[in-house]
Amino acid sequence: MSKPLPIVKHRDHFAIDARRLGMHCRHGNYKTESAAKKAAAELLVKADLGVTETTTSIKLADAAAKKYFEELQLGVDAGKIGNEHKKDAVRCVKYILNIKINGMRFGNLQLQKVCQPKNAKLLVNTFLIAVEKDSKSKSRAAARLKMGKAFLNFCHVQGYISYNFLYKVSLGESWELSNRTERVKNFTSQTMRDVLEVGLKGEADSWRVMFLVAMYTGMRQGEIRALTWSDIDFDAGEVSINKAVKRDGGHVIGSTKTKRGNRVAVLPADAIQELRKQRMQSRYSSDTDIIFATITGKPRQQKTIRELMYRIQKRTGIDIIWSDLRHYFASHMISQLGTDWAEIAASMGHSNSNFTYKQYGHSIRNAEKQNQKKAAAAAMLGV
Repeated sequence: MSKPLPIVKHRDHFAIDARRLGMHCRHGNYKTESAAKKAAAELLVKADLGVTETTTSIKLADAAAKKYFEELQLGVDAGKIGNEHKKDAVRCVKYILNIKINGMRFGNLQLQKVCQPKNAKLLVNTFLIAVEKDSKSKSRAAARLKMGKAFLNFCHVQGYISYNFLYKVSLGESWELSNRTERVKNFTSQTMRDVLEVGLKGEADSWRVMFLVAMYTGMRQGEIRALTWSDIDFDAGEVSINKAVKRDGGHVIGSTKTKRGNRVAVLPADAIQELRKQRMQSRYSSDTDIIFATITGKPRQQKTIRELMYRIQKRTGIDIIWSDLRHYFASHMISQLGTDWAEIAASMGHSNSNFTYKQYGHSIRNAEKQNQKKAAAAAMLGV
């Protein structure tokens, strides 16, 4: 006889820990412990017989997603989750729904039929390939995967599926050497000069200043878009980073991404000089005005920055996006500070040094491996 499945208490109900069957750790929703135990026994019998659970009226992934979005909105209304989190979850799930499984859009498939253990390998491989290919950063890929798991967990709890194929899936080691950091590793000071002198030719002077500040400080895009003149200490040559533009509407200014995001960065003399010049010429020059503002005084939009980078790529032939400036800054910090991860994390505004090491430690490790290989090769000939 199979060992009984564990029963867990979750909030105001009981659930089944069905991970042993490749299902969720809080499967089902039962008012009493005895009802959960009875359902767990039936679940074991079905698993032994290879019988799947009966489907509900919700069959297509698109229909399930609609219910999930309603659940997210209830969470927002109840104050359990933020509206920004809900919007990001909706974006990620919509992306997941558009992934093609053998040429068929996932949102058009019947969940109960496709989400089976026998299809796990195909589904996981297809999802990972799509996420890695379409995501411009590791964090975006991780977010899409995380939200996809959450959506399928919801489907499992609601009884739309009996198996969550993403339950134990995570980004593999291939993502440790992300495309972005590998590309930026080859950037040189000449690369940056080419962008400044050729890529930004014909653009407004304020774009050059914004580019310099981003390159010298490693600020996140939302942080630099939110800068006001009061954040610049012209005498000390420093900039205070204490806020960021949020996604809602593109003009909402809130806190930085992490608590350690509040920091002070050093600006070299040329950047300070450029900022002084811009303030004198700008119609928005009071302490509370946005430094890099639109003609209406609002923070620049992400779309505008993206379009600028397309023009730079076309003029220079350099494959570069705005966030590469942050990675270039990080690479430069590593070359100057070596493995002082705590100091690098503080400069980047990361929540902790472990995250910084995971993001950029490969550049140090790869260099060390290359040196070891060269030394080993030289030793063969006694060099």
